Order: sequence, then structure tokens, then C-alpha cells
Amino acid sequence: MKNSFSPIQNSLEHILEKYKLYESFEAQHLLNNWDTLVGSKLAAVSKPVDYNKDTGILTVRLRSEAWKNEFYSKKKILLTKLHSQLKKLELTDIIFE
Repeated sequence: MKNSFSPIQNSLEHILEKYKLYESFEAQHLLNNWDTLVGSKLAAVSKPVDYNKDTGILTVRLRSEAWKNEFYSKKKILLTKLHSQLKKLELTDIIFE
């Protein structure tokens, strides 16, 4: 049954590529699935609020100022993890507020 969806998946990927929608699709996926992408522990104290596709900057709101050091210390790891899961998203930086 898995193979029966392959043509549909290929068609969807083709449409996303053709109309340059892949980055928007992945940005929305990032915003909607933050807890799955970064893990429940980090997601419990943070929320992505904006992705600027012109600059590639993701803005993440933190529960409190006390979490900034923790997130800045994990910034490189987070970027690497997000890049590996969202290959079409041109994520350049994360700002924590």
C-alpha cells in the first residue's frame, strides 16, 4: 500500500517545486510542528512566532528571560537539527525573545 501513494507524493513534490512553494510549506510545518521538531522539553518553554523567508531568520518566543542562555547555548544544535529535518527551508539564524 505504501507504493500506491508514491505517484501522489511525487506529484505534490513536483507542484511544490514548480511553484516555489516548498520553503513556505516547510516554514508552516516548522511553526505548526515545533514540539515534534525540537522535542517536548524545549517546546514546553518556547514557541516559534515568525519565519522571515527573505532573511531566513526564525524568531522564537521564550517563556522567560531565564531560558535565553539555555537556548543560545543550544542554538547551533537546533539549527543543525532543523536543517536536517527541513531541507528546503533556508534557515540562516534563530532569534530568541
